[in-house]
Amino acid sequence: MYRRIVILGMPGSGKSTLCAKLGKAFHIPAYHLDRYAWEGDTLVPAEVLQRHVIEIVKTDAWIMDGTYEGTLDERLARADLLIWLTDSRWRCILRVIRRYVMSKIHPQTGDNPDIISWEFIRYIWQYERHKTARLLCIYQPHTDHCELWRR
Repeated sequence: MYRRIVILGMPGSGKSTLCAKLGKAFHIPAYHLDRYAWEGDTLVPAEVLQRHVIEIVKTDAWIMDGTYEGTLDERLARADLLIWLTDSRWRCILRVIRRYVMSKIHPQTGDNPDIISWEFIRYIWQYERHKTARLLCIYQPHTDHCELWRR
């Protein structure tokens, strides 16, 4: 059974939802990197996120969601499974809009700030084209011990 799992995908693809469900189902701690990467509406320095990730990956079992390329190599070095969520850009954009609306109705703290901007929509729209090759390059050295599931 897999004990160290990384979940990647564009915003709105369901990373955090899957992370929470898998953590609950398999009794493995689930870590949403957005909770470590943001303080209010500001990104923390990369070194701060890096320290959190290094502490988490030292443990025997974990599930982490979030792309955060700067910490991906450390996570994949210890992971035995990479789940890469792929979904239509339109569906992801609609989910992000729904999440934004829901955050205004039921505010929550601790995650990344729920924002809607043309820049963020463009980021989602171009995610596959701009991120896929880089993420696969980071994953490549870990193929011997980390299985890849694309959904």
